[in-house]
Amino acid sequence: MAVPPYRDSTHTQPRAREHHVGQLGVYVSGFETSPYGIEWIRFEPHCHVPEIVRIVPHIAFAVDDLDEALKGREILIAPTEPSVGVRVAFILDDGAPVELLEFCTAKAVRPTTRLPNNALHPTTAHTCRDSSPEDRKEGF
Repeated sequence: MAVPPYRDSTHTQPRAREHHVGQLGVYVSGFETSPYGIEWIRFEPHCHVPEIVRIVPHIAFAVDDLDEALKGREILIAPTEPSVGVRVAFILDDGAPVELLEFCTAKAVRPTTRLPNNALHPTTAHTCRDSSPEDRKEGF
């Protein structure tokens, strides 16, 4: 007996602590609080996400170097930085969407301001493009 597709309003209604990824037209939630790393994705009607990513569940893998992991792959969603310190891309593998994530480390940035006691103001940058390959391998 075939199981009907799962349909319910939980994936179309706003969820607590959603994060809007405007460049893709999606809302994401749950990853930070799920003990299993499950992330809910809600798609805006005009979202810029390929249909296969919207209708087929996917698995995600953390990689040390996203650019290297994408070489020779069919890219569904080009690399983007949906939140600070995280680069994400989607590929198609054997007909299934796969999410690849690169987590980047924080790097100290030369301070440009001083606190009232003349101490330097600590500043941190979290972009993947600013980190070296050695930094990227360490993760958060």
